[in-house]
This record gives sequence, C-alpha cells and structure tokens, in this order.
Amino acid sequence: MVRQTRASSKVEPDVDEEMDSVDIDVPKKAGPPASDASYERKFVIARGQAFFENTLSDSRFYQIRHPKNRAPCLYRVNENCCDEVVSVGEPLRSFFYGESVISDGAIRLLLPVHPLFLALPYFIDSKCKFAELEEIITDSECSSIAVLLHNDQFLRNVEKVADLKDVCDTKVYRFNESKALEWISERFQRLRASLIEEGCLHKSIVDNGEVLDRYSFGILCDYLNPEMASLVKSHLSIRDPPTDENERVDMSMKRKAEDLYEDLEQKPAKKPKESTIMKKLQQASKEMSRLAASRIVQVGRGIGDVTPYGKRMDRLSKRIFGEVVRTTDKRSMKVVRIMSAEPYETKEQLSVKYYPNLPMFHYLTKMLRFHGLFFDDHVVFRQVQDELKILRGKVVRPPIGQGKRALLRGKK
Repeated sequence: MVRQTRASSKVEPDVDEEMDSVDIDVPKKAGPPASDASYERKFVIARGQAFFENTLSDSRFYQIRHPKNRAPCLYRVNENCCDEVVSVGEPLRSFFYGESVISDGAIRLLLPVHPLFLALPYFIDSKCKFAELEEIITDSECSSIAVLLHNDQFLRNVEKVADLKDVCDTKVYRFNESKALEWISERFQRLRASLIEEGCLHKSIVDNGEVLDRYSFGILCDYLNPEMASLVKSHLSIRDPPTDENERVDMSMKRKAEDLYEDLEQKPAKKPKESTIMKKLQQASKEMSRLAASRIVQVGRGIGDVTPYGKRMDRLSKRIFGEVVRTTDKRSMKVVRIMSAEPYETKEQLSVKYYPNLPMFHYLTKMLRFHGLFFDDHVVFRQVQDELKILRGKVVRPPIGQGKRALLRGKK
C-alpha cells in the first residue's frame, strides 16, 4: 500500500477541464501625460544676427576667467563673435513647452563682450617683456582662453592695448598702459553715447553729466580689475558722488518679492498658549525652589553658582594669592567653589563680618571630605574661625605673655 502524503492527498484537477479567460476592461485613472525627455533643455536667447549668420550652431561654450574677479564663467566664442552667457530668472519658475514642464525656469542670454577685456589681465601680468600671443594668452587652469587666438575681432584690435615688434619674422607683443587707457576711454564714450541714444535712463541721470559719467563708468568697471579700474577712473576724471546722494533713502512703498519671502521664512512660530493650571504649577515650583534653596540640606544645589559668600571667598583668595603666586592646582580651586555654594538667609550674612555657623561649617567639611580634598580631621570650627579673622587683619588669642592682662601687669 502506497503511503499517502499531503502532496498526494491533494485533489488534482482534470486535464480536460479548461478555464474560460474573460478580458475585463479596467478603467485607467486620468492624469497628466508623461513628460517627454527630449524637452529637457536650456532656453538660450541670442541676437537676431547670430541666427542669420548661422553662428549659433557653429560656436561652442568655454569656461574663461572673468576679467574682474578672475572666476571661471561661461562664454560663447568662435571666429566671428564673443558673447557672455548670463543667466536671468527667479528660483521658483518653470516653463510649459509642448506637452512637458521644464523645471529650470532660467533664461540664458548671450551678451556681446569685446574679447580684449578678457585678454587684458593676461597682458597686464606679462607687461615687463615682449612675448608671443601664445605665451601671453595662456592659463594652466583655464586652458580654453587660447580660443581667443582664433577670434578675428581680437586679432584686429590687439595692437590697441599692446606694442608690436617683428623679431625674426615673429610678432611679439608687450602691454602698453597708455594705449590701453585710450582704448578704454573710447569704449567709455561709445557706451555713454549709446545710453543717451537708447533713452533707457531716467531724465535726471541724462541731464546731469557727472551722474551719467558715474553710471557709465560703473557698467564699464564690471569688466575691469580693481587696479585697472582705479587708473581708468583717474584718467577719465570721474568724481565720487557727494555724501547727500549716498544717504538718500528710498521712500517707495512697494516691496520686493524676495524681501517678502525672507520675512515669511524668518517669522517665528507662535508658542502654544499655556493653561491656567500649568501657570499655577510653574509658580508653585518656583516658590518651592526658593524655599529649598534657603535650607542647609540643599546647599549642593549649585556648586558653580555665584553667591555673595562666594564673592567674598573669591576676594579673599585674590587677596591671599595675588601678592605671591596665584594657586593653580585643582584641589584648592575646588575648595573655593564648594565654600562659595553656601546660600544666605539673613541680612547679617551679607556683611563682611559674617562667618559660617557651626552646622554650615560641618556640612562644608563633609563636602570637602566627599570630594577628597585636603581638610584635616583635627581642624576644629574655632580654629578655622580664628584663621579667617587673622587673614582679615584682626588679632585673636595673642601668644602667652603678650595679651591684655600681661600688658596690665607690666604697667604695674
């Protein structure tokens, strides 16, 4: 007889039986369409001339040091143009493009920059000698600066800031400060005239020549290092604004969105209101703590707390050790801390003539023994009191033969 197991005891279905499959249409939840990954891109705005010349597709982006702060920035450089990539946008903004949402809501603008501004710091660094352009325009950390050597605008205007010499059919250059100042002054005049022609400034700025010069010089200083900016300022005779102009207060009632967000972030959370029962419990606990602090048993409540008695002990230790050597061992300083933990209860204890009473003295000695500090057992309360009086300049228990009775006998 075959042994029956759990596996064999299960009823096997007939092979001939077939389950009828029925297709059930489950309604799908309606929602936003899936985002198309092909729209994960950056929005770049360039000049219209760049599209007609088909230079946007031919050019590339390079990391080149900014002429003012020498930090790596992104530039679009090729043979025909030199543009700076400037990101404009707010942190909480996105774009709807086709059927997708682009989370990066910033716009990249391509602003034209003269390539000589990018090369000017390298000419200043090598102004002591003549050298080839490949030796001047070089950077070990930002090697992409060498792309300026293929820019037509840079090669045409390089002689405006440097002297040129032909040595053995090789062109060498050296920085000329006077030429550079003249070229920058020309750029300043062009910038000043364009601001007037465009009419983008307020009438009060355009009508005042000094204010217009300062405004134009401020824009020009964004592409000059501090040393060169000071030279250009003296060369153009730019005057500093008067003190009244700097102290002008903006009376506008409008507020920026950034300030509003900062106020919302810095606004502290409201504390929950306490019930009357909790207030009564807190007040009762304060009264109990004050009552317990006035008892000798609770002297150890705060060994580090400063009390009037502790201040007197501190003055006494300074008077003793200040004349010779200040004590530095931990045991002596711990004695002072323990002795300063005594609370005061009456007005008499606030005076300088106050000494600890006998129960307090025994309690403090126990504390010293507990901490393992130096305190001999044979020292009695009266002896300690006498030592304190002697330290304060009082005469107690004179030696035998020098007391009042001995003096009276001597007079007789």
